[in-house]
Amino acid sequence: MLRVHQHFTGSIVVLFSTLLFLCGAITYWTLKANDIEHFKEKLTARIEIIKLQKLKFDDLEQYSKIIKEKIDSRITFIDDNGAVLADSDTLSESMENHNNREEIMQARKQPYGTTLRYSQTLNEDFLYVAHRFEIEGEPVFIRLSASTKSIVENFYSLWLKITLIFAIFIFIALFNAYKLGDKIKKDVNKIKNALLEIANKNYDYVVEKGFTQEFIEIGFSLRKLAAKLHKRDKLKKKYTTKLKLANKQRSDIISAISHEFKNPITSIMGYAQTLMDDGDANKDIRQKFLGKIIQNSQKITNMVDRLALSTKFENGDLLPRLSQFDIATLAKELVDGFAQRYPERKFILSLESCIVEADKTMMEMVIINLIENAIKYSEEDVEIKIKDKTLHVIDKGIGISQEDLSKVTRKFYRSQSSTWDNSMGLGLSLVSYILKLHKMELHIQSEVDVGSDFSFGFCNDIIVTKQQEE
Repeated sequence: MLRVHQHFTGSIVVLFSTLLFLCGAITYWTLKANDIEHFKEKLTARIEIIKLQKLKFDDLEQYSKIIKEKIDSRITFIDDNGAVLADSDTLSESMENHNNREEIMQARKQPYGTTLRYSQTLNEDFLYVAHRFEIEGEPVFIRLSASTKSIVENFYSLWLKITLIFAIFIFIALFNAYKLGDKIKKDVNKIKNALLEIANKNYDYVVEKGFTQEFIEIGFSLRKLAAKLHKRDKLKKKYTTKLKLANKQRSDIISAISHEFKNPITSIMGYAQTLMDDGDANKDIRQKFLGKIIQNSQKITNMVDRLALSTKFENGDLLPRLSQFDIATLAKELVDGFAQRYPERKFILSLESCIVEADKTMMEMVIINLIENAIKYSEEDVEIKIKDKTLHVIDKGIGISQEDLSKVTRKFYRSQSSTWDNSMGLGLSLVSYILKLHKMELHIQSEVDVGSDFSFGFCNDIIVTKQQEE
């Protein structure tokens, strides 16, 4: 794999070599065309001068030698039939007929005939210019020729200069390519370091600016990437925390279920085993034990129902069916039921009759759970009152600590510091769910060893009709 400066070096060498070849080719053909035109004009002018001389056939051989010495050009005289009369460089007798030569054929049709041809006699490229005129009344062709060897010599001289210039430029270009490659290498190393830092979760790493706009944009993109990865990492940690919390909640569910189901199941098994072992048990004892079995079975059923109901609330499967009813009347009916079940307890009522629009069944569950909570965790009077559009359930129990106050409405939450909290932790959680569905909120005021006040206000318009006290 080539490095950056090696790619630059190879590209520059190929580029300049191609340019040198093209420049050489163009220069050669340009020089050749210009020199040939120049030679043609010079030979034509010389022919015009030679025509002014009073030439005779007997003097042509000697005259061609003299012309050769004066103008340094080969001269040939040819008769109208193509036979060579005299030549400055070669004996005329040894030369073949020139009637079919291109320059001769052109000179028959136009003033001057021109052609560029390799001379088999002298082994060189020559430019031939021929002209037809008369000597002593007879038509004769005079032909001058010039070697093109100087064209090649001139080209080589110029090409060497061009090559030298190109070599200087190539050296400068290669030096600049090396410096450019070195700068690019430094910027690439910066990017590599940035990627390593990002891979090591150092999202605050700053990429130094590069020497080109492209590298600056790459650095900016890396900063954006680092920011996105940082955000994603935070979300991942948050999601991991949620998973851990979910696993803990799952463990709490299992713990709560096993804790709450253990006592009634143990009781059922104990009473059932006693009845099986003592088939002649007294009828009253048998009825009592069967009643205990039914009571504990009902307790298990109620817990399962609460658990299923809580799950439905969480999943949004239950929606309130609104209707208008007097919540004070509902509260009094429920308290009457509790008074029959707990004749040893005293319930104090202070109810303002209020017409509300809510789901009656759900509000019944809310009031029942709050009263059951008050009965379970206190041994004194329980007060239920409705005042200023707010329902209160007040007990004088052991109260709730400030540490537990914000947690008691969580699902399956049970205080680790209080022995009285032996429930599944669903009652207040259900109350909170139901009130949220009605856009209400549960408020708790409590003090340890003093008591608690659980209350919620009605979001609907309430019509106060009368005052009831008992």
